Amino acid sequence: MEFFRADKRIFQRGDTIETARQFEEMHPEAGKRLEVLMRERKPAAKPDRSDCLMLFSEEEVARLYHSKMTGGRLYKVQVDPTKILHEGDMTLLNRLEAAIAAGETPMDGIDRYWRGEVTETPVIEVLLISGVVLEEIPVSYQEKSAYLQKATGSKITYRTDINDEDYPFLNTSATTD
Repeated sequence: MEFFRADKRIFQRGDTIETARQFEEMHPEAGKRLEVLMRERKPAAKPDRSDCLMLFSEEEVARLYHSKMTGGRLYKVQVDPTKILHEGDMTLLNRLEAAIAAGETPMDGIDRYWRGEVTETPVIEVLLISGVVLEEIPVSYQEKSAYLQKATGSKITYRTDINDEDYPFLNTSATTD
């Protein structure tokens, strides 16, 4: 099966990709609290999210997520379907994080995630230990800008708005010899 990954690391075709074990560090406080609750509520047979590589089931969703990253790359990843540990709805997670930020403790929503229930607008994340990179998907400045506008409503007006070290042609201060 093929899935998609937005990642700041550099991989080549055939490389095994695993979690960088950094996603929790990047969360705001509500997101960190949510991950603690996710661990407390997870069924014994389910994995700890912090131990998992998270992939997107749809390329369109991966492109939207990628557009919000600085220094990110987009990959197509091959996965043995028998190695999938969980599939969950990121839309539900985003709603749970917002509820926690508002002072709520949405245990039922956490249980729904672990049962694999989806919202009316699901964004499916696939949890597993590793996959194999099939290819890096090239993304032009124009594509990234269009997806960012779609994802956030923000339009990039200057190439330096991205400040993306993985796209050196965007760096207007670079000199060539």
